[in-house]
Amino acid sequence: MRILFALLGGLMALPVMLILYMDRRAAGDPRRDAFASGRVPSPLPDGQYRGVVPGYGYFARRWYGKRFDAATQSGTNLWRKGEQVREAGLFRVHVGPALQEPAHEVLRFDYDLADNPFWVRALYAAELVEVDPGCYLGKTYLRFLPFRPLALFFIELRADI
Repeated sequence: MRILFALLGGLMALPVMLILYMDRRAAGDPRRDAFASGRVPSPLPDGQYRGVVPGYGYFARRWYGKRFDAATQSGTNLWRKGEQVREAGLFRVHVGPALQEPAHEVLRFDYDLADNPFWVRALYAAELVEVDPGCYLGKTYLRFLPFRPLALFFIELRADI
């Protein structure tokens, strides 16, 4: 029985260790400075944007980007399934303080919408800044700890031409 509890404890510790590793990696990412000097996009992004997750190509190969609707201040994530691109992960956007640097204003993503799975609504957060015209840098988080969101990785978005 002790062996079973030890195995279960080890299995539960693995995701926590992975999340902490990703947070530490994001803290040392060279894009951190560009994100800190970025500005709230004005006007809001509108249309389809291609995305990449630098340094996490294997893990993010299914994520295609985001589609924004500036008129409704909303959008959705775009995912590859075979040759098709599908929408999932609805969000609303609003200007607010950055999760880890409250003095910095960013475009915040609110995933707490009824169409999203519970775990997305409860745990996932993201924010975006414009670093150059039409070039956006985002930061994704897990709200794993109530007092401190943990950064997962940075995303880059450009208009899908």
